[in-house]
Amino acid sequence: MSCVSLARSVRPGCNAKKKPGGADKRVFFGLLEDIASISFGTYNSIETLTFNDGAGLIEYDLKKDKNSATMALEVGENANLRNHVVNVVVNWDTAEELAALEDLLDAEGIFAIVEQNGGNLEAYGVNKGANYNNFGLKASSLDGSTGVVLNDPTAFNVAVSGQHTNLQLLYKPSQTLTANLAELEALVVDPVSS
Repeated sequence: MSCVSLARSVRPGCNAKKKPGGADKRVFFGLLEDIASISFGTYNSIETLTFNDGAGLIEYDLKKDKNSATMALEVGENANLRNHVVNVVVNWDTAEELAALEDLLDAEGIFAIVEQNGGNLEAYGVNKGANYNNFGLKASSLDGSTGVVLNDPTAFNVAVSGQHTNLQLLYKPSQTLTANLAELEALVVDPVSS
């Protein structure tokens, strides 16, 4: 006897079939332990997100068409896990920016909300349900160099990853991208300076 029933069909419409791929340039990172409350929608969505006093998100404003998020299935004897991976290419110029990257590399229990070219926001590192904060992401790879010649890349390629029992979650899919971005930017505790 199966412990899971197949109860929903997938019939993607034209929007899904023609949705642009790729991540946009903004990624918001936070720590699961800093979340004061979170509520989930009927399916794979986050509907509300609040933080403890003094805590919130940090924003990485990155180059467009350089970042991505992936999923992979890890088959297990007791459960099939979904490996959430967020890949970002981080350009830097100051000692402060290097220190901020160090913080990301050393943190555990990270989650990320990634702006997609398709017009939505996807949350990685959040397990849906009461145990949302038992998992999270942590740095799993770092690659970068000064380059050799003038036009070589000088950014760091960073991946954060972790195993979860669900796919990524959509952040407030019933709201517009503009409204969602404004809401997330209001939760940023260290705004990006231009």
